[in-house]
Amino acid sequence: MTRTSYILGLLFSCVFAQGGLTQSNSVGTGLEQFVPEHIWIHTDRQLYVSGETIWFKIYNFDTEKQRLSNFSKVAYLEMINQQGSAISRIKLGLKDGTGQGSIDLPEALPNGRYRLRAYTRAMRNLGESAFTSLSLTVLRPGQAIAKTPDDKPQASSSTRSQPPNSPVANRQDLQIHITPSATDFSQRSQGAFDIITTDANGAPIAAQVSVSIALPRLQENPIQHAIPTSQVPTNTATFLAESDGMVLEGKVISQQSQQAAVKADVYLAFPGKTALVYGAQTDELGRFSFLLPDLYSLRQLVIQANPRDEIPVTIALEEEFHPTHINDTSEFSIPLAWEEMAKTALINAQVGKAYKAFEIAPTYTAPSPFLDIPFFGKPDAQYFLDDYTRFPLPEFFFEIVPEVAVRGKFGQERLEIQNDWNSPNNKLGPLLLVDGVPIFDQRSYLKLNNKLIESAEIVSAPFWLNPYYYQGVIQISSFEHQAYSFVTPASALQRSYLTLLPERNFLVPDYETQSDNPLPDFRNTLYWNAKVQTDADGKAQLHFTTSDAIGAYEIQVFGVSEKGKKGSASMVINVAKAIE
Repeated sequence: MTRTSYILGLLFSCVFAQGGLTQSNSVGTGLEQFVPEHIWIHTDRQLYVSGETIWFKIYNFDTEKQRLSNFSKVAYLEMINQQGSAISRIKLGLKDGTGQGSIDLPEALPNGRYRLRAYTRAMRNLGESAFTSLSLTVLRPGQAIAKTPDDKPQASSSTRSQPPNSPVANRQDLQIHITPSATDFSQRSQGAFDIITTDANGAPIAAQVSVSIALPRLQENPIQHAIPTSQVPTNTATFLAESDGMVLEGKVISQQSQQAAVKADVYLAFPGKTALVYGAQTDELGRFSFLLPDLYSLRQLVIQANPRDEIPVTIALEEEFHPTHINDTSEFSIPLAWEEMAKTALINAQVGKAYKAFEIAPTYTAPSPFLDIPFFGKPDAQYFLDDYTRFPLPEFFFEIVPEVAVRGKFGQERLEIQNDWNSPNNKLGPLLLVDGVPIFDQRSYLKLNNKLIESAEIVSAPFWLNPYYYQGVIQISSFEHQAYSFVTPASALQRSYLTLLPERNFLVPDYETQSDNPLPDFRNTLYWNAKVQTDADGKAQLHFTTSDAIGAYEIQVFGVSEKGKKGSASMVINVAKAIE
């Protein structure tokens, strides 16, 4: 990528980042582009033990067209306990209406009924009735569990004593047939099964499906194959739809008047080795919004308002997740029919926990084109301070860096870029950065401790950062690359910010090449694959590996065709002790 094309791409991104809720993808100013949606959640099972991992896939549907939606690019998931507190929160990237991920349950998570709630930002305009909520049960080893008679099942659940053993689910638009190579397997053996997807008339049809092999589910299948009737907000929508990617919104308030700061210049930075900086202006209500790239995991951010007006401000971000109103005060218990399955899950999990130190470290998939290139592209020059005598910064720029001129008398120096740029309508000098964070006070910038600095990067040409042209860019990079070498203004907002969940790879032991592996293997989930695609003949073949645990396991498949046909199916296989 050339520097010119990179900057052109940046300009295009900045256009979308400016102007608060006046973006072209906004539903904040009207409803003509609103797309009502509905979510399916497929988890690998329904019963978990604290410390385990929940594997899930999201299917997001357009309720009008009755097919996968490409409207929202981000889904929000929350694991909520009976008291209504979120014990886990996730932002999940959606591509063509689907996304997949995992949730690591805390080791100390107590017994209880939990809700896995999913929604998009656009759904918040319709209220919680538009959200999807799935009931999950979590058990903690060593904690007592109350039991209820079979004729008094838990609220909001229907029990079954035996898992289904039919490989075909009927009365669905998408028929899914599961054909295993056998129904009985031995420990640590290789298994296979075929999946065939057809329409309601039996004609082959390609579909994308998610597949789990795990301890049997203890409730009836919660999926409703009929998508609800579409709903549209009856008035102006409040929440900006994320139809182009993650959106960060906030507001700037004047501390003097307690009124909205209008036309305030706001700068968002993610400190790090690769500089990511965005600019915007607040609207007439003091609001700003930024369209973010695909960033992953927990990131540190710094948001500042340009202090040139010398009016102190307060910066606040909009709440990213919807408030919860759940408060289930009933005692947690499990039906007697669940007792054996609960014992099996607890024993398997505790054996696995004892040998957790020997597990293969998890691996993740999180591709991002923004990890290696700073927002200003490749610098025209870079200077490593260890290559020179460490002068104070004014002397360093004066003696070492020909691209930069030092102006002003001692103690009041300022930096300028040596170029032919002459813009009488724009008096801004260079954009000054420390580890990707803008600094507006040149005197503070030049007083940074040079012993903490690794390098200086220079962009000599005029540079556009919404909404202004700067004379160029001067960035100082510290050894830690976390902007610890300076103190940001008191009005700056610094906090951790949750971005997209990286996709964790589902790993299993390879007993074909490691048949003598002595580590016990008592996985409660034998197989998980969220990205299976049947071909034009509706066929796919999958392979799995059993563990040391014996007993029943359930193959469950959820699927959607290209035209939105939906279906699911399940069947049970058995694992018996290997004959020596």
